[in-house]
Amino acid sequence: MFEIYGLSKQGSMPYDNWINAVVLEDREKAEASLKRVISNKTKDSVEFRIMKPDKSIRYIESSEDVVCDNAGKVIRVIGINIDITKRKKGPKKNSFN
Repeated sequence: MFEIYGLSKQGSMPYDNWINAVVLEDREKAEASLKRVISNKTKDSVEFRIMKPDKSIRYIESSEDVVCDNAGKVIRVIGINIDITKRKKGPKKNSFN
């Protein structure tokens, strides 16, 4: 995930690093998915764009789930982020001279 986002590797992705990378227009839907996962304690997925530190835009497909303690309290959100930029932009066309 850190490689996709162009960030230095840490133990886990801090929320602020994640949300600040999400393109402003996509933040509401990305956060809504996260909130659904936490409040419903179910899996969810969402597509959104991020801006890497080099200003390049990447399309992300994110799937999240929660880990709960013995009392059923959410203690962690886990997930997978996949860079789907090539799929979203479609195949490159060959140009012939």
